[in-house]
Amino acid sequence: MSREEQVFQALSLPIMMVMAITPYPALFIVGFVIRSGLMNMASPLIDSYAMESIAPAERGTVTGLLALSETLCLLWGEELAPDLNIPAGE
Repeated sequence: MSREEQVFQALSLPIMMVMAITPYPALFIVGFVIRSGLMNMASPLIDSYAMESIAPAERGTVTGLLALSETLCLLWGEELAPDLNIPAGE
């Protein structure tokens, strides 16, 4: 992982913490936009590093596996989210 990737991801963590505890919707929105920008800057760097690290013949397989892992995380997240959410008052 390159230094730039680490910086972008490290900067997004405190912003995510502020988003979790802020009672102000405007501050949440600003944090969300900034964090999205940081992660969108880091994503191409991560992808290019992954492609440089493997043999050209294996790049198609790795791209498919990365897409599959992202899709599975989204699928499982949608399945687990209702169980993790606790209604107010409980």
